[in-house]
Amino acid sequence: MPDGSEKPAMFASRSLTKTEHNYSQIDKEALSIVWGVKRFHQYLFGRHFDLVTDHKPLVSIFAPNRSLPCLSATRMIHYALFLQAFSYTIKYRNTKNHGNADALSRLPLAVDRDCEYLTEADVTNILQAELMPVTATDIARSTKTDRKLFELYESLKSGTELPVPWKGRESEFSLQNGCIMYGHRVCIPEKYQNQVLEELHVGHPGIVKMKAIARSYCYWQGIDASIANFVQNCSACIATRNEPARINRHPWEWPNGPWQRIQVDYAGPFMGKMFFVVSDAYSKWIEVIPMKNITASFTIHHFRILFAHYGIPLTLVSDNGASFTSYEFRHFLKLNNIKHITSAPYHPATNGQAERIVQLFKASLKSSRGDSADLNVKLQRFLLQYRITPHSLTGETPSALFLRRCIRTRLDLFKPNLRDKVVQKQSSRLDTESILREFREGEKVAVRNYSGPNK
Repeated sequence: MPDGSEKPAMFASRSLTKTEHNYSQIDKEALSIVWGVKRFHQYLFGRHFDLVTDHKPLVSIFAPNRSLPCLSATRMIHYALFLQAFSYTIKYRNTKNHGNADALSRLPLAVDRDCEYLTEADVTNILQAELMPVTATDIARSTKTDRKLFELYESLKSGTELPVPWKGRESEFSLQNGCIMYGHRVCIPEKYQNQVLEELHVGHPGIVKMKAIARSYCYWQGIDASIANFVQNCSACIATRNEPARINRHPWEWPNGPWQRIQVDYAGPFMGKMFFVVSDAYSKWIEVIPMKNITASFTIHHFRILFAHYGIPLTLVSDNGASFTSYEFRHFLKLNNIKHITSAPYHPATNGQAERIVQLFKASLKSSRGDSADLNVKLQRFLLQYRITPHSLTGETPSALFLRRCIRTRLDLFKPNLRDKVVQKQSSRLDTESILREFREGEKVAVRNYSGPNK
């Protein structure tokens, strides 16, 4: 312990075998050290420990920094070689002060056996060992002693009426080599039901598949319930089971107009930069801004620019990042009377619109890696293309809903010029309405006089 005191973690002792009784005293003392190290191997291996003995010659013999002479006893050499696998410091303690270990040597176990007793680890390994398969002989033997199947067995053997649980089903049961058959399936005694379930569950099939396998081989009353309960309590199956069906998610209410609710998120580090993503919930209009850093003050700076362009929104949705939950940012929203909604921790789907924009934006830039254009150029191309693409939810382009007009792109060059068409129509109409009139020389004509009071 840190204060120098000793606290026992475990005690162990054993009696000497007939052969070990004939060892010399030094060999017996060495045996106790080696046996103790083996016994507490799981606590000692891989760490440095103190080895205390009241037999002083062993301090020199088992010292880690010394080797034994070539002519040493073979048994002692074997002990020394075994201890070399451990990191320890051997110390001598007088027998008077060695009572915590010496007392056990004076209380030998009244068991005379050559093998060492099993440890908890040994018992665990035995319990985990693969069970022997159940055979027809085992089933026939246990059927005669099973409390549920014995009456059925006797009735089938004597040809009398079957007991109540199986009454009226005589044609379904038969005897074959001492085993009760239910159709082509063997009736399993209660003793072997768990073992049969283990065998049916090799490979960890689900409930339905496990029932299908069982219907080809075995039967007992309530086998379907036993299979369902077994699979539902299998720790390996639970660990790999699919998530339960999701409940109906509550969608966000659609705003009444553009820039009333905006959803924001940070993307990155991506391509060596962080990106600030802003999405309008009404029109699906997006802004993606490369950021030098993502502090609250820098975030507020870019919000001021956006608010100068589009105005102040009613609601802002974000995750729980430090940039959005700091006092400075919350104070900024309060000054502008903006309601702040944060997504549930570890549930980014709450802010799903912004998360989806991040995925689309990253996928677009990854796809354009072969393009030699600058990153900012690629980003602006993505934004322009996104803003003129009809959204699957609204059926309209983000620009049409946000700006109330369709923005012009190079794709508009494909369309004929509308202005030329209008001018042409106007000219043709004037030509139609205008009539060329011809006059003969000396013909009288009426002239409109615009001078005078009556025009």
